[in-house]
Amino acid sequence: MYQTTGNLVVIVTNTDTEASITVNASGPTFTRVGASETNGRGNNIQLLDPNQAASSGLPEMFVNSGYIDLLFNDDDTVTVRALTGHLTDLCEVLT
Repeated sequence: MYQTTGNLVVIVTNTDTEASITVNASGPTFTRVGASETNGRGNNIQLLDPNQAASSGLPEMFVNSGYIDLLFNDDDTVTVRALTGHLTDLCEVLT
């Protein structure tokens, strides 16, 4: 298991409009090796491909401030095991 903690600031930019947002994604986040599972508490940034977003009902790029537990399945889908707190769709913010 990998644990990510500390200060992590991410700048996300829409290259078409040059609009950008600075995101606090300091976690902590835990990633299980080989199990394709991610869970985190606090501020976490998540990136999903279109298939994963469609299967989970989540945006392709978002920040969640709360608890999140995602399982990345072998068929390129995502199962949401838990999601609490506030979710911000970064693509929506940058359009």
